[in-house]
Amino acid sequence: MRPMLRFARGQTTVLFTLAAVAIVGALALTTDVLGYYWNWEQLQKAADAGALAGASQYIQHIPSPPAAAAGCSGSTAAQDACTYAVQNNSASSEVTVQVPSPTSPASVPAGAQTVMVTIKRSTIAAYFSRVFGRTTPYSANAIAIAVGPTVTSAVHNGLFPGGFAYNPNSSPLVYGQQYSLTDQYSSGNWGWLDIPSGAQGSSTPGGAPKGGGASQLTTNITNGCTCDVTTGNWLMPKTGISWGPVSSAVSGLADGSTLPATLTGTEPQLVTVPIIDWSTSGGGSNPVQIKGFAEAWIIGITKSGSDMTLKVQFVQYVSNYASGGAGAPSSDYGSSKRPYLVQ
Repeated sequence: MRPMLRFARGQTTVLFTLAAVAIVGALALTTDVLGYYWNWEQLQKAADAGALAGASQYIQHIPSPPAAAAGCSGSTAAQDACTYAVQNNSASSEVTVQVPSPTSPASVPAGAQTVMVTIKRSTIAAYFSRVFGRTTPYSANAIAIAVGPTVTSAVHNGLFPGGFAYNPNSSPLVYGQQYSLTDQYSSGNWGWLDIPSGAQGSSTPGGAPKGGGASQLTTNITNGCTCDVTTGNWLMPKTGISWGPVSSAVSGLADGSTLPATLTGTEPQLVTVPIIDWSTSGGGSNPVQIKGFAEAWIIGITKSGSDMTLKVQFVQYVSNYASGGAGAPSSDYGSSKRPYLVQ
């Protein structure tokens, strides 16, 4: 039996040695692969951040971009994209920015401005796979394409309950110009919208939601409506002035100041308003249609006799509540959805 036991122990030693070599090799290769994927993940995050930062430069009234990182050049959008990629653990020598991107996925809206960031790293060390004969470093590529601000076609909550006429004073809207958001569009109708809580915009005049009165109107002024509406939907006007609660709600948002040079998007004076065709409103008892969405900077509200003036500035900016929705309206009224990644 002793010779047999010695023989068995010898076999076990050989098998253990072979298994140990295989296990160590597998662990070594896994370590290299994990290092490769960790680098690729970091590059993809940097590319995403860079593309979104570059596309954000197409937003109006934003603060100045950070100083360009060493090695980053080109247009402001290209410099910003490169700089943010560098700030996210990439070297400028690894980053290529193309504005606009030479190829865009089919999901990019026609005419949209795009930024493409490509990051290539060819210095990912192969530590343990050298045992298997690999002598060159690994390479990893990451690509991101971001679409700049696109026209708002739907708003989900947060809509200001005043309807902006698309042709105030019988002339087109001009960015930066001051207007009155309220006017006597028909007898008893000053431009407010009667949007009940939880309302869904209707695709037909007969289905336009209605209800809430003055109390709901002031809540919608203060907080924005809890509603979901798209271009082409129908809403009901809110008749009357309701001066006391309305003026109090507006004064809680506005302080009389005009539009500043830069915006953060969180200012209470900056609101998303629907562009309304008031020609169908009648005496305030007939539904009106949404033609698009605009951004407005609320300056203040005044009253003289039976006339009420809600003074605003017409602005280009992104809406915190916007999305794609039922298709872009025929005209761009200044409200945009935020930049987004398509690749």
